Amino acid sequence: MTGFEMVVFDTDEGRIERLRSGIRLPFLSFAIGNGPMVAKAERLDAMWLTPMQAERYGASPPFPLHRAQLMPTPMKEIEKGLPPFAVVGVAISPDDPTDPSWQLSLVVKAMALVIRDTQNDETRPISRVGMLPEHLLLNKLRADEASTIIERAYHEVYPRP
Repeated sequence: MTGFEMVVFDTDEGRIERLRSGIRLPFLSFAIGNGPMVAKAERLDAMWLTPMQAERYGASPPFPLHRAQLMPTPMKEIEKGLPPFAVVGVAISPDDPTDPSWQLSLVVKAMALVIRDTQNDETRPISRVGMLPEHLLLNKLRADEASTIIERAYHEVYPRP
């Protein structure tokens, strides 16, 4: 398994620099800009969307619990500069923990699993996924804590060599 790269982006340069200095993982990078700008500059294959964000792509509830899904990006969004796919997730139940550490682990594992499952499909190879800091709960966790959780969850799906 080859893995994939997460590209966290924001238009706030100071925020990205703070995150970049606190999170150093070989499969996670940072970029400054908006979705279309970063999609092009970073050659993104997909963008991470929450289930609510994916509704504008035609997704509708109910969403699978604790899982991510791969969806094609509508042509009108591709024409605006977004990548050809969206990775959509993750629905949780009202009984699930509200702890951001648990939620971050779930998001990373769900993302990694759906990408791993698509990597054998040559028509949908996903190797670079863009996302906002909030998608990784980086607004709710310290950088060192988030880094540890992301690394552990990623390597549960893509073991170290």
